[in-house]
Order: sequence, then structure tokens, then C-alpha cells
Amino acid sequence: MKKRIMFLALFAITIGIIFITPEKVAKAGTFTDNGNGIITVKYNNSNGVKMKVYVTTANGYAQNYAINSGNNELDIPLTGGNTTYNIKILKQVEGTSYTAVEAYDVTLNLSDKSEVYTYSNVIVNFELSDKVVKKAAALTKNCKTEDEVVKKLHKFVVEYFSYDYEKINGLSSGYIPDIEVVYKDKDGICYDFSTVFAAMLRTQGIAVRVITGYSKKVDGYHAWNQIYDAEDDKWYTVDTTYDICYDDAGYSYSITKTESDYVDIKYIY
Repeated sequence: MKKRIMFLALFAITIGIIFITPEKVAKAGTFTDNGNGIITVKYNNSNGVKMKVYVTTANGYAQNYAINSGNNELDIPLTGGNTTYNIKILKQVEGTSYTAVEAYDVTLNLSDKSEVYTYSNVIVNFELSDKVVKKAAALTKNCKTEDEVVKKLHKFVVEYFSYDYEKINGLSSGYIPDIEVVYKDKDGICYDFSTVFAAMLRTQGIAVRVITGYSKKVDGYHAWNQIYDAEDDKWYTVDTTYDICYDDAGYSYSITKTESDYVDIKYIY
């Protein structure tokens, strides 16, 4: 018997931005191309106004990330493939109207397009000193293959965490998971689990995406993972949240999911 599960999550993405004439201001930010698909944006939001980093390409790719008050250092992933990206720092004028205060263009040309998904970024944010990262290293120290690593860490996430059906009610629209808090609390929502799983795998050298969008298997906005298999040159879909709920209910499940059930993709991190 299958259970249909409802998941809701709030993400750091706002759509419907309206631009007005660029404002001429003294530069307060810097852009650093790390050469690996990650652009580090540093900005001092000294006035505490509402600001964003807005990333676009000519083919319609668009993602944005909040700039908080004070000093910010954001590792922005370029997840639209090898192309030219325009990165703007936007300041709110009113409502959904923003003005661009700084801009930067960069062309991505990675020989390995999966490389960007092996690093920490503004969404999948981790340090090697994190407890959950050290846990991943301890669990996989005897693994011989990437497949063994994936299975070991998937088993841990599914058995260690529980779904928190109340958490969504207390989250702000700019919520981004803190993997150390999620690890400590031992529960969370889909965004939490997919981010923790991605961080654990990335620290073991495995390329993994966090995906947000909609699935035929889930009611509401959802988050899951795609893991890259270099031998097959293919991304495989994994949904730890679905598996956590199935495991708690005593149902069987497979680690890899049917790709056609997860085709409505909105954002990739």
C-alpha cells in the first residue's frame, strides 16, 4: 500500500522582479570567479535595505539570492551549464521593483559540467569542521566505491532523521537550511534533508544537486537530489524525504526514483 505524502517548503527565491533604471552608487561589492562554477559575491549592505543577487543567462535561466544586512559573502553556483552569466546586485525600490547597483559578467566553460555540484555554495553550505561532515567521513571511511558511499549515507539520512510536519508553519520565505542545526535536531523538511544529503556526499567527492520543484509522488513544492554517475554520464534521482516517510511507515522503497516522476524542476543548486 502506498501513501501519498504532502511536503511543503519555503525557499530563498522570489520571482516577479521588476527593474527600473540602474542607480549610480559607489561600489560596495566584489565578484570573484573561483574557476569552478562558483562566483563569490561580497557585499556590505550597510543600510540594511532589501537586496538580492540576481543571476541570469540569455536562454532564460534566472536565480536570485538574498543579501542580508551588514557584510555578506555568498558563494553563488552557476547551474545553467556552460554559457555567459550576468550577475547583478539589486536594491529594492518598492514592492517588487528593484534597481541594479552593480553588475558582473562571467562565461562558464567547465570541462566537467558536474564539478560545480561538488562544492559548498550559498544553499548547500558546509565546512569540513561541521559535525555532520565529520559524520559522513566516519561512515564512509571503509567504502571502496561511490555506490557504497551513496548507499551508506542514504541509509544514515533515512534512519537518522524524521519528517517534521509542523516546521513549515514557522519558517520565513527566505529560509535556507543550516545543516548543523538540522543534524542536531534530527528532523526537518524536504529542503533540509536534500541539503544535508548533498553536503555529506559532496564532501566525499560525489557530485550531487539539490533540486526544487514538483513531483508526481508528492503534494506541494518539494526538494530532492540528483546524483551524478560518471561511468554512465547520467544523473539519478534520489528522494530522501520520500524514503524517510516510507521507512517510518514500514514500507519498502528503492534509493533511485523514476525520473519521469520528477520532471517539473524549478531550481537547481
